[in-house]
Amino acid sequence: MNLRIPILLTALLSTLTFAEEKKLPIPDKPNSPCNQLHKAKDRNDLLRQLYKAGFKDDCIYDLSAKDLKQAFGIPVVEHRKYTDQEWKKRKKNPMLRYRDVESPINIYLLKFYDSSIYVMRPRKLVEAKKTLFPEDKFPDFLGKVSESKIDFTEGHHSFITFELMKSSYQPNLKGYIEAGTRYCWAYKNRKIGTEAYYTDKIFDMVFTKKRKEYNCFSRRTK
Repeated sequence: MNLRIPILLTALLSTLTFAEEKKLPIPDKPNSPCNQLHKAKDRNDLLRQLYKAGFKDDCIYDLSAKDLKQAFGIPVVEHRKYTDQEWKKRKKNPMLRYRDVESPINIYLLKFYDSSIYVMRPRKLVEAKKTLFPEDKFPDFLGKVSESKIDFTEGHHSFITFELMKSSYQPNLKGYIEAGTRYCWAYKNRKIGTEAYYTDKIFDMVFTKKRKEYNCFSRRTK
């Protein structure tokens, strides 16, 4: 008996199984932008893909953290609900919000359980105050953005940069992104949101969808 035949069959079956695992679970939507997802080359390439698949469309929210990691080639963390004790630790140390991970484009994704995907800076870059947008403006392909001033007395639940930057408030009068400002893009029941809290530096951005349509309220629109 030729021993090479079983070996070849095993190799073929392994290849087919691997191909099936690599296929994203959207076979019934051939024109879905999720069929066009690919390894992210840089920040703008990643944001453009998320814009198409998570803002103009909502197919990306059906993908698992494993699917997203496979598609974009960057770390993807699956968020879980925290215990009261964990929340207390995070409030004392805002850096715990950011993961200490390595990424080829210095960005990782955090997939929430409530149909939200966060674009995040790794912890070491946040500690070094390396903003997602060093150009001091958002990519043009995101379109018109609504903005509103943050009320620092409102007890905002997000402590992303509140304690981190509280001692160095730096209003930016010349640039596009300003400290103390929320930014929002809305389309149907989907939203892109971010905020520059105590400085003009931004460390994360969320793509999300809800049951109801979004309406971004702002004092002015650029």
